[in-house]
Amino acid sequence: MSENTPPPYGTYPPAAQPAADLPPRSAAPTGGPGNAPSDFSNLTTPPTRQPQPRSKRKPLIIAAAVVLVAGLAAGGYAIYSKATAPKPIAAAATKCNLKAEVGDDGHTLSMFNVGAREDQFPGPDGLDGLVCVTKALNMPARAFDHMLSTSREDGWQEEMWGGIKARWSFYPVKGVTVTFTD
Repeated sequence: MSENTPPPYGTYPPAAQPAADLPPRSAAPTGGPGNAPSDFSNLTTPPTRQPQPRSKRKPLIIAAAVVLVAGLAAGGYAIYSKATAPKPIAAAATKCNLKAEVGDDGHTLSMFNVGAREDQFPGPDGLDGLVCVTKALNMPARAFDHMLSTSREDGWQEEMWGGIKARWSFYPVKGVTVTFTD
């Protein structure tokens, strides 16, 4: 029989002989792709799995999540604090026991006819109430002097300080009409 012709049907080829350069079967199996042993002679022990190196991205993802949660918490607190912070104009009106009403959810106070003559149209709050409010709102002296030196010919005047705006006019008979807003 030649080497290239197949053996007759029903006969088996002779057993392969190990090459001289291969290790004997008793040697430890070597790992192949995926750490699977290439020699399956010892099937009683399962193949061991090598530990995978830890991902460097996982700590970064956790740190980013912590920063995001902390940022959301800080933002929520800032919004809550601003919403629940005392409104300076409403607090000033309460402190000074004014009869004038605070509007715009505590952001506006209008005082009419402050200092008007008694026989004309006096407003519900006198000059003492106006002085009290300007002090409670920390109105600068320059702004208060501006208010007191306004004449009828000046028309409407305004001053701003610390996020508060005062707008007023003066008429000799009716006194000062002033609106504070923040």
